[in-house]
Amino acid sequence: MYILDANADYQPVAFAHAHGHTIVTHERAANPGAKKRIKIPDACAALHVPFVDPFSMLRDEHARFVLGPKPDSG
Repeated sequence: MYILDANADYQPVAFAHAHGHTIVTHERAANPGAKKRIKIPDACAALHVPFVDPFSMLRDEHARFVLGPKPDSG
């Protein structure tokens, strides 16, 4: 997916809504009554699109980061 400008947060939310995906974002919902900018969590809530923060996603997916020796490059 290509986002054309910095104010195009609606595109991934619309895509997730159309295809049944979950949005992963660091953003927090705006204060009630804020009208300058609609945050991703607010748009998700309005369209009933599930959203989580990256740490919750990693926890839910049981992500593991394993450190080990470098693979042999020869």
